Amino acid sequence: SAAVCWAASGQGGARGNVISAVCQRMLAPLQSELAEMRAENSQLRAENSRLQAQLAPLQAQLAAQGAENSQLRSRMVALEAGEGGEEGGRRVRQRVGAAPHDAPPSDAEVLEMDVEAAAAALRAHVSVSRVAAAACMRLANLCMEDQNEQLAAEAGAIEAIVAAMQAHPQEAEVQEEGCGALASVCY
Repeated sequence: SAAVCWAASGQGGARGNVISAVCQRMLAPLQSELAEMRAENSQLRAENSRLQAQLAPLQAQLAAQGAENSQLRSRMVALEAGEGGEEGGRRVRQRVGAAPHDAPPSDAEVLEMDVEAAAAALRAHVSVSRVAAAACMRLANLCMEDQNEQLAAEAGAIEAIVAAMQAHPQEAEVQEEGCGALASVCY
């Protein structure tokens, strides 16, 4: 319709004036709509600039996260390949002493154990009060020698002794031997 108005405006006389007036009435709402669209466009550009400013730090954060993910992927591949003392993504456990499904050791066997084996037996058979008391007594005796105190701590003896004492709060022998073992390991 705007093209018709421009073409008709070239005609002279009253007819041209009427057509021009009609065209102006038709263009007025379009010009108003155009002004509104320009204002909206200006607002959208301002919003776009604000969002672009917010995007830059997020992109930097994403890049840093990508680097960390890359490191984790490399570690995962190494674990799956069995590097670093681990196998198939799972830690390889070195057995020291009895496994939990093994029969508890006799008191005579406990008396022959070294520091690591006594701590392992205590962890493995913490629910057996006889073994708990015997292993605590063995650890107490072994830790009378200063060089065994550090070995006991590294073997997890302190934690195992405490666990045994917590597992048998009503067993006086376990409590007594446990206290003696803690004193020998810690002092």
